Amino acid sequence: MPRIAVIGAGCSGITAVKTLVEQGLTDLVCYEKQDQIGGNWVYTGSPGHSSVCETTHIISSNTLSQSSHFPMPADYPDYPSHRQVLAYFQAYTDHFDLLPYIQFNTGVEKVLQQADGTWLLRLSDGSQEQFDHVLVANGHHSSPRHPAWRTDFTGQYLHSHDYKNNQGLEGKAFWWWAPAIPVAIVP
Repeated sequence: MPRIAVIGAGCSGITAVKTLVEQGLTDLVCYEKQDQIGGNWVYTGSPGHSSVCETTHIISSNTLSQSSHFPMPADYPDYPSHRQVLAYFQAYTDHFDLLPYIQFNTGVEKVLQQADGTWLLRLSDGSQEQFDHVLVANGHHSSPRHPAWRTDFTGQYLHSHDYKNNQGLEGKAFWWWAPAIPVAIVP
C-alpha cells in the first residue's frame, strides 16, 4: 500500500483525507501546522497566520458551499459566519473519523523528490518522513504575495493576509492593489 502525505487540514485537506480513506488508502498522514483543523477558517487576531477576518461570512450560499455527502446544518443561515463554517468542518472531521490521520502542530518545511520517485518531507519538529505520494492542500492564502513598488511609497502598508479587523483603521484612506489594477478608495 502506498504511503501518502497530505499537507494542510483545511477544507481541501480534510476532504482529501476522507476520499483517500474511503478508497482504502489508509497509510497516510495529514500534516497541519496549527493546533486544529480548518485552515484559514480558524480566526486568529495574530499576524502571520492566514485567517479570515473577524466578521467574515461566506459569499456563496450554504447549499452551494456544503459537501454533497455532508450537508450543512438545517438551522444555518444562507450565508454562514466563519465560526459556523469552522464548526461545519469540525463536524465533518468528526463524522468521517478523520482525526486519527491528522498530525497537528507540524508544519512541512520542505518537500524533496528522491531519486527513486518517493518524497522526503522535512518537518517543523526537525524530523523527516518519506512518502510515495504527496498531496498539497495548504491553500492559496498560506503565503502572501506583495507588490513590487515602482515608487517611493511612504504610507502604511497592510497586506490582506494580516488584516483581521478594522481596529486602528478608522478614518483612514485605503489603496487596494491587484497585480495590474491599483484602486484608491477614499472615504
